[in-house]
Amino acid sequence: MKQFSLLGRILVASIILATPVLAAPTVTPKGTAVANANVCSRVSNGVDSMTQRYTQTRETYNHRYTQMHQTLTQLMARLNEKGYDTTALSEDLNKLEQYIEDFDGYHEQFMNMLQETKSYACDEELSGQYRTKSEEARGMLRQMRETAQNTYQLIREEIRQDLLDLKEQTP
Repeated sequence: MKQFSLLGRILVASIILATPVLAAPTVTPKGTAVANANVCSRVSNGVDSMTQRYTQTRETYNHRYTQMHQTLTQLMARLNEKGYDTTALSEDLNKLEQYIEDFDGYHEQFMNMLQETKSYACDEELSGQYRTKSEEARGMLRQMRETAQNTYQLIREEIRQDLLDLKEQTP
């Protein structure tokens, strides 16, 4: 029995000595080059993922509403040929087109502001402007979301009502 316990002890000792000792994570004080590099990489990764996400959202949004605009324009042309009064629908389609253009413009400005924010976070001399640029980018994001909401409401309330009114008309 003593031999087994001696073998067991040797085995345990060899396992303990063979495993590397885990070092405590090093903490870098604020303001050092390593801490600034960490902040820069985190902000860069965040901006890159945000850019990718909002670009995908923009493509989906543009595809959906551009297709809807084209379909409604074709419908309006056919109804005009049949003698229906489509002035209200025409005005609402002009609004829809304007909202789509506004959304694209806001998206482009938002992407530019995100890239500026990224450069301010990585440049030590301009790090104080990071907060102001990120607030400006958030404001542009709010405008972009508001435009998307207005577009949805336009379609849901006004264009839908125009189509129902056209359904009740007689040419």
